[in-house]
Amino acid sequence: MIKFYYFIIAGIFLLLAGFFLSINFFVLNSNKESKQSAAVDGSINNAVGNSATNDPVFNVNEEPNNELMQIESENKNINAYDIEVDWLSKLVPLCEKSDGCGDYETKKFRAGKIINGEFGGQDLYLMETPTMGGSDFTHYIILNGKEFILEDNKFGIKGISDLSQEIDFPNSSHKLERSVGPIKLFSEVKIVKKLFTIEGIGEFVLADDGCVIIELPNHTAQGYDIKVPFLNKENGHLDVVFDDGKKNEEEYTYREMRCGGACLAFQIIDLEKENIKPVERFTETGAAENRENIYEFKNLKDIRLEELYNDKGTIAYINSEAGGSLGKNKYTYDEFIGFHPLLYWRDPLGRWLVFRNKRFYIAAEMCKPVIYLYPERETKLNVQVDPIGGFTKTIPEYPPGGWDVTAHPDGKIIDNATGITYDYLYWSGISLGQFKNDEGWVVGQHDLGSFFDEKLKRLGMNEKEINDFKEYWLGRLIDKPFYQIFFLPKNIVDALAPLKITSVKEDAVLRIIMAVKGLDQFQEMPEQRLPQIPKRKGFTVVEWGGIIVK
Repeated sequence: MIKFYYFIIAGIFLLLAGFFLSINFFVLNSNKESKQSAAVDGSINNAVGNSATNDPVFNVNEEPNNELMQIESENKNINAYDIEVDWLSKLVPLCEKSDGCGDYETKKFRAGKIINGEFGGQDLYLMETPTMGGSDFTHYIILNGKEFILEDNKFGIKGISDLSQEIDFPNSSHKLERSVGPIKLFSEVKIVKKLFTIEGIGEFVLADDGCVIIELPNHTAQGYDIKVPFLNKENGHLDVVFDDGKKNEEEYTYREMRCGGACLAFQIIDLEKENIKPVERFTETGAAENRENIYEFKNLKDIRLEELYNDKGTIAYINSEAGGSLGKNKYTYDEFIGFHPLLYWRDPLGRWLVFRNKRFYIAAEMCKPVIYLYPERETKLNVQVDPIGGFTKTIPEYPPGGWDVTAHPDGKIIDNATGITYDYLYWSGISLGQFKNDEGWVVGQHDLGSFFDEKLKRLGMNEKEINDFKEYWLGRLIDKPFYQIFFLPKNIVDALAPLKITSVKEDAVLRIIMAVKGLDQFQEMPEQRLPQIPKRKGFTVVEWGGIIVK
């Protein structure tokens, strides 16, 4: 009888052991499959070769893709290295009419032949992907019958990826700082004059938009900015001491907001157009930290100073707390002059740069930017937006630290503080900037509806969002027979009103802000180049709004 009990106990132990072993095997196998799936998702860019752009590109698969797994397996032993190229004297276009490679589509070129390493002997290709304000460029080879994007796979390209971030400006103490880009082909640059040649780098030219440009070996145009040596990047102040011994504590701006520039757009005085003779109109008013002279107008009643003081479009006429116009300048004229509203500096190219005190910067209202949230599942989020000119209104009320909300896949948003449900988050604020753009559209007032239907769909908005946009704007754009319209590139929108969403990483952010100016008559202008229609997958954030340009 006792032996029989022993057999029963031993059997129970065997059953329990088998159960735990099967559970352990299931967990290990699940983890392995999860890691394989994650590896596939994370390597899609590497395997397929989608180009990296500023526009939303989605590479998240819900299910493992066997073809992608196979490509990843074939490429897993490839080690990134710095590639040397025998470049062609000019790019060879690969697009044919049947490829659909029109003005606003991706273009591909044969650029040269790789001469070193594992890919030695292979043709190197250049891919141009349109974005608002320019293009993004990536390099690829054909690997296992697929486009293998070198930048996505951490490969460097000598003469391009290792280009110096900072270069000494010849015959001066100044420096050039590598700007964004490249955003265009060098063949598209309108050259004003050749500047200088630096051995081992190449010839620098001045373009018609004021950018210092160099042609890269792949025949794209890389812009460089003239580094302002006395600009404190930490606080935006100019390190200047005035003649009365006072150190500057004001924040200045010297940039224009411009779509499509290959460099920072300086505010530069056109001396001939403005009929300004520096010797007669300017006087030294102080010295920069690098001992260079800073100037302002001799006559404190100079017409440019009086025009700025009386400009009702500046922030000095805006109630910074409640928004709206004050009707008069918030400073007396003596206070205005005491703030040194306009300063001037002569850069190493001999141009006169304008530095404007931000107290007197151009102000434009950012009208009804609204934020839609589309998470994949019900998600608690913290949403922060920070317009540089401040808010004039928000719905729901914007608390310190931003909105705390619960977002749903259908777009419904619950304000966690009140429990109220919204279709979107609303804000309006003051935008600080002078917008300069030489492309876009001039649209008749009665044609705005069809214009928005076409362009907003191309920019990735869905039917509901487009209808919301039209409902707001069509009733407001009624004062002029024509309207000049362009859409700000995302990097400019991000600078004007930084957006931050925490707790979950968004897969795509579409920030579609229109700048619009009323016109009394039609004007011809080049059409703005728009990106390819972005795909919407994963956690998508969509924001639209507008800025009325005076």
